Amino acid sequence: MSRHRARVRERWRNYYHQREFIGFGYQLSYMLESTKRARPDKSEDIIKQVNALKATEFRNQYTEPLELHYKLRQFDSADEHANPSGQALYLTLHSPRMLNPEEMTECYDLVETTSRDDYEASSWGWHPSRKIREMNEEDMRYLIIRSCDVEDKEIKGFLSFMFTYDSEPRVPVLYVYEIHLVDSLRKFGLGEHLMKLAGSFAKRIGVEKVMLTCFLSNRTALYFYSRRGYMQDASSPEDRKTRNGVVEADYIILSKKVSEIKN
Repeated sequence: MSRHRARVRERWRNYYHQREFIGFGYQLSYMLESTKRARPDKSEDIIKQVNALKATEFRNQYTEPLELHYKLRQFDSADEHANPSGQALYLTLHSPRMLNPEEMTECYDLVETTSRDDYEASSWGWHPSRKIREMNEEDMRYLIIRSCDVEDKEIKGFLSFMFTYDSEPRVPVLYVYEIHLVDSLRKFGLGEHLMKLAGSFAKRIGVEKVMLTCFLSNRTALYFYSRRGYMQDASSPEDRKTRNGVVEADYIILSKKVSEIKN
């Protein structure tokens, strides 16, 4: 194991130890709650209600069994190692509390592998501790992708999202934070499947939009989202004029109205 990976895993372990010590009473009462809750009442706070659901409750109420299984689309290639078409995958829903440090490290490594260059080239910069805190947000949910091959334990990708509010005025939304796949599973329709699931969750819950942030330098991702009807949101930053010239925005906020999402 590399020293870098060991440091990241140790950070996750520290988070888990801290949470277990501080939140023991909360976790105990949480485990004793009913395993079934009513769907959010639109006359009340939708976001508060859905975020109060345990991951198992959310899965039981808002997912269909077949949605959590995926078989890669066929792709013609003579090299079967470069062509995993027909491979069966399954998806599991988690909160950060349900993932152990090794699993969270795998997710972090995927983010770093696929996005670190874009972060470093942007005004945000790449800050591991900040990213770990974000990934550990209490209301974050994860769809974890694994192979149905029991001997293959590697996480193949994940989608993380949160039900929250868009700035002002307060509009309930599903915000996609991360969507990452290992290289061997790209271009088989899996990313599209994950975004469809996000749209389905948003529609079933009753929020108004699905939103996400994308670096302008990531042309492939921008094309992927635009093909699926995501457009620049009103909250997206604009270029800023300063004394020394124009400071161009290096990321864009995209959104799609739930009313435009087809079943």
